[in-house]
Amino acid sequence: MMVLQASRAIKFALQNFQRNLWLSIVTLIIVAVAVFSISLVSALNVLGERALQTVEKKVDVTLELKPEVTDDQAEDFQNRLRQLSNVESVSYQSKAAALENFKKLHEQDPNIQELLAELTSNPLPASVIIKAKRISDFEAIMKFVDNEENLKLVANKDRDFQDSQTVITKLTQITDRIREIGLLVSGVFALLSLIVLFNTIRIAIYTHREEIGIMRLVGASNGFIRSPFILESIIYSLLGAGLAIIVIVLLWQSTAPAMHRFFFSGTDITVSGILKEEFWAIIGWELLGALVLSTLSAWIATRRYLKV
Repeated sequence: MMVLQASRAIKFALQNFQRNLWLSIVTLIIVAVAVFSISLVSALNVLGERALQTVEKKVDVTLELKPEVTDDQAEDFQNRLRQLSNVESVSYQSKAAALENFKKLHEQDPNIQELLAELTSNPLPASVIIKAKRISDFEAIMKFVDNEENLKLVANKDRDFQDSQTVITKLTQITDRIREIGLLVSGVFALLSLIVLFNTIRIAIYTHREEIGIMRLVGASNGFIRSPFILESIIYSLLGAGLAIIVIVLLWQSTAPAMHRFFFSGTDITVSGILKEEFWAIIGWELLGALVLSTLSAWIATRRYLKV
């Protein structure tokens, strides 16, 4: 019995969809635009967050050690740094490794190579390289470095992370502004789709007023009378969301090279890879939102215009 009622409700909903075809198309487009705008904001937020994480991972502070610092002192210094909760990693670069890296960095410069060939001793210091969990943690880490015990080991006083922090702050501000504007636009389209769905269901109720009257006379339950209109609204949301998902995937893939240059230039991160990782999370939330929106609009319309 329940299966029969469900099949009749679905058939009735599809008839409503076909009977008001142009209105159905307009409703689909509005729902699709609303889901598309929300999906676009979500995608940009994901890219912005990944870009911030990528930039932060690249930022480090190199502390040059004084020439008289022994290997044991350097190791002890590294261990104390690793015990800090806001330190991501600590690595050590010996004097020999520093010289070798310098040679590789300037291997295409014959003048520097000539000067290096004339060296009788290694002028480069050993160093400790620190990566923080977040760039904002560097300030606390540097306070630890600046205590009396550690300052006896460190040669350089300048720690170059302020410029990176400025870049990240600006990038954060940009992503926050994109999120705010995107949420505003998405909210407008969501409200518009709610109104359109509401009016579409209202028109469907008016169109089927005679059938609804007959249903009442034969003793149809309130749930049975309401269900076709709620199903019709769900059909709009699913088809509109499906259309929006197809467009956002095609747009994501077609703009992937440009987005990679803008967000992840010089890294091995792929925009397509991010889409694969985040696809189901983004789509799942968008489908859920579309279903909630459609069910809410249909429920309000049937409560208002169906006297059952």
